[in-house]
Amino acid sequence: MEYQFPVRDLYHARTVLEPDFDIMQYPELYVNLDAARIKTRFDDYRQKIKKALNIDLHTNRLLSDPMAYKKILFTGYRGSGKTTELRKLAKEITKPDGYFTVFIELEQEYNITKFQPEDFYFILFYKFSKALEAEKGLKEEAKLLSEIIRDLISDKETQSEILRRFGWDIKGDVGASKNFLTLAMAKINFAAEFERRTQIAERIRTRIKVRLNDIIDNFNEKLRHIRRSIQKQNKGRDILFIIDGMEKVSPQVYEDLIVRDHIYLRNINANIILSFPIEAQYRPGHKITKDNFDTFLLPVIRIDDLHNRILLSNVINKRISIDKFFESEEVLDYLVQMSGGLIRQLFKLVSFCLLYSDEPKVTLREAQEIAEEYGRMMYETLNTKQLKVLKELKSRKKELKPANDEDGLLLFNLFVLKFQGDYIINPVIDRFV
Repeated sequence: MEYQFPVRDLYHARTVLEPDFDIMQYPELYVNLDAARIKTRFDDYRQKIKKALNIDLHTNRLLSDPMAYKKILFTGYRGSGKTTELRKLAKEITKPDGYFTVFIELEQEYNITKFQPEDFYFILFYKFSKALEAEKGLKEEAKLLSEIIRDLISDKETQSEILRRFGWDIKGDVGASKNFLTLAMAKINFAAEFERRTQIAERIRTRIKVRLNDIIDNFNEKLRHIRRSIQKQNKGRDILFIIDGMEKVSPQVYEDLIVRDHIYLRNINANIILSFPIEAQYRPGHKITKDNFDTFLLPVIRIDDLHNRILLSNVINKRISIDKFFESEEVLDYLVQMSGGLIRQLFKLVSFCLLYSDEPKVTLREAQEIAEEYGRMMYETLNTKQLKVLKELKSRKKELKPANDEDGLLLFNLFVLKFQGDYIINPVIDRFV
């Protein structure tokens, strides 16, 4: 759908404020918030990621062929803008003299609540094959990856289940065809299989788990051929995978992939960027993560700085007409302050105001009442122990220790925010604490 920004229609306004609204289709909506995020050399996450990937900071060219393949963990609060920044980074460095980038958003592919460690590898192979299929001149290379997927469903038990599921006759044309598995791959909705944990999905997961070393060796061999073809076709000098949404998988899946079985991920001969949960970097048992991965943080925007708030206001100003929906700029500035510097929370607060306002334009009083109700809903999810921690933090009787499970959960669930070393209580719940 085409939008005329800033939109003035109420339904359209709430639509473009959805956190998953894809602004890559509308580059004019992007607001560079680095001026608000980057205060010191240690905050410059974009520069650090590019250096780790051997990218020239001025031209975004890949400087030389890699001597080693980087595995990068990109962390930040939920709703702080990680997806937008990763997409922006991918757009900058995806070029003939840069990277051939495969961007995977896990939430768009799978039900995150059902996601298992083995699914990570399957989706990597599957989405890479689809990305190659979409490129002119690389369809043969896509077939190389299809061989890996075909092998994962080639055992007799899985084939029998496929025949039973689709009612195919093993003695008929389909069963006798040499292209049986190719036909099966075209027929199977793998995302649905994994979500429902069907026999087909469980067989694939088991084969990946048992044969992961061999599978990765096979994948690396195919990567070598594919990389040469990509270079020859002038599609990029190397391959980069960006996997967004890892911070939303279950803690156990994260533990298995990044901590316990990190060696498998590190053995893949390609550069990989993964988002991951902010509290995980503080856990005592996760020193291995820091030792084996480059870790970069997307800083939260301080809302005690007027210039920062103006930048954040522009994120809303570009999407919706402020004079149409708000009584004054003061109303929007108040909501920005209540957002705590989290873009997703700002979107929700503005959207709530548009939904629940009784006036033709949202007044400051209404914004205050709606923000209070939003905070109340968050506050009511706190347990007694968490509330005690927050009260002690507010009265400065306690220093937050993210390595403690309870304190880490407060960070993960956005009850506490970290601003360049300082911990503050999320503004929308501060009054209740």
